[in-house]
Amino acid sequence: MKDAFRMTAPHILAYVISKDSAGSVNAMGLSWWTFVSNRPPALLICLSRSKHTIRNIEQTRQFSLCIPDESLRGQAKKICSSSGAEVDKIAQFGLELAPARKISVPVLKKSCACFECSVQNIVDAGDHAICIAEIQDYAV
Repeated sequence: MKDAFRMTAPHILAYVISKDSAGSVNAMGLSWWTFVSNRPPALLICLSRSKHTIRNIEQTRQFSLCIPDESLRGQAKKICSSSGAEVDKIAQFGLELAPARKISVPVLKKSCACFECSVQNIVDAGDHAICIAEIQDYAV
């Protein structure tokens, strides 16, 4: 299976910005995402159940999905290889955030595109969770 995954990767890298119910913000690198609807506009992300990010999203039912600009793509592997449960990735990697317009989770400043998302459904998929979210706003 790993060979098949490698043949279809990498997908477009995105950063998922989430926060927990106490307001602590986390960033995660992700390539398992896609658009799923035009009306209403929606996308999905697929997250490992072992990740800190899924716990944040289950608490707040919101996240932003941001396509990083070229200056941040080199950091992706480092961001993906550390856990937000153990490290403040926003501070450690110097990620600049900006307030979102429609949700309480911030967006990544240095982005080509950002989608502000409200989770409509979380589907169990074995050791992963599929978060289906309506896009509340976007910026390019």
